Amino acid sequence: EKWVKEIRTRLETPGIGDTQLDVKSLSDGVPSRQSSIERLNRSLSSLFRQCNHSNQSIPSQLKDRMLQLNSNWEKVKHMLINSRPASAVFENDCVVSVNETIVRTQSPPIIQGSMDQPSDWPNFDQSVSELRDWLLVIEHILRSQIVTIGDVDEIKEKILKQKNMIEEVEDKQRKVEEVKGTAQGLLEDVPDGDARCLIHAKMEQLVNQYEDTVKSLNRRSHLLEALLRDSHRFNQLTDDSSRQLLRTQLLLEGCSELGLSLEALQKQQEDHSRLESELTVAKQQVVNLTETGHRLIMSYSDEDTTRVKQVIEDMTEKWNCLGARCQTRSEELSKAVKTIKNYSDSLNELMSWIADCDSRLGELDRGTLQATNREEHLSRWQAEFRDLEA
Repeated sequence: EKWVKEIRTRLETPGIGDTQLDVKSLSDGVPSRQSSIERLNRSLSSLFRQCNHSNQSIPSQLKDRMLQLNSNWEKVKHMLINSRPASAVFENDCVVSVNETIVRTQSPPIIQGSMDQPSDWPNFDQSVSELRDWLLVIEHILRSQIVTIGDVDEIKEKILKQKNMIEEVEDKQRKVEEVKGTAQGLLEDVPDGDARCLIHAKMEQLVNQYEDTVKSLNRRSHLLEALLRDSHRFNQLTDDSSRQLLRTQLLLEGCSELGLSLEALQKQQEDHSRLESELTVAKQQVVNLTETGHRLIMSYSDEDTTRVKQVIEDMTEKWNCLGARCQTRSEELSKAVKTIKNYSDSLNELMSWIADCDSRLGELDRGTLQATNREEHLSRWQAEFRDLEA
């Protein structure tokens, strides 16, 4: 990096410095420098894929330095092509030499090897890159795949797509094995230690990524199968609760108006006791549904829980509404029975008082004609009337 920057500066400001640049020597050194630049670019590419795989990012300072290095290097090559020494003969030789060098080495892809590498190297690099990019797409699909808990049709559709992805990944295993064979051939042909380490690293990263993707797909497949079973059970509990709540609602709506006799009210209270029993059954079913729903929400928190929450809310609201209506009906029946009982007791008390008064007044009436002391008899009448008025 320092050498490229220094050469660029000296080429941009000729005549500055104690020594003159030897353009021919610099041109001859382009292939070796180009190879070094390419190795750095391949290392950066490998680092970029590793960071993507682990959801991390390359430091911006490192990216800026590599961009600056590549920019400086391209400008150095360009200036070497356009350099014009004093000797016309040397000028022609230099231009031809540098042009040939640049044609051989200019602008390879970041992952492409230098010209002194075996011919299989570009195919190996391309195959590794394509496979890793394809695996990254699969992993992205897995991370972004969200299903609705309780939606059986949607879960079945996702399971089918999951099986198709597993088959595709299994088919890619043959390609991975082919790339491993290519890597083994390269290892036998490449004597350079750095290149061998790079091949090992690329192959190890590919194999690890492939195995991780297979594991992720299998885990997701098992999770979807379990979610399908749990969704079936939750939907069954929902149907049971709905039927029981509807049964209780129909019974409540079928209740007649409050009876006018004690016997009718007592019969209605007996019927209401059966209604309360049905409501108790509905309550237990709603409780089971709610507990199951909350377990699903906790177990599959990464999925869409909106539907489960809505079902729990709706069922709880229906039960609370029916419970309130049932409680109101019970209170009305109790109040009506109590009112009729109080009226009957009061009526009996009144009739007893009337009978007693009639008896006493009848006795006085019969004694009127036989009374010898009319004033005393009149006093007795007056006393009875005062008692009646009281």
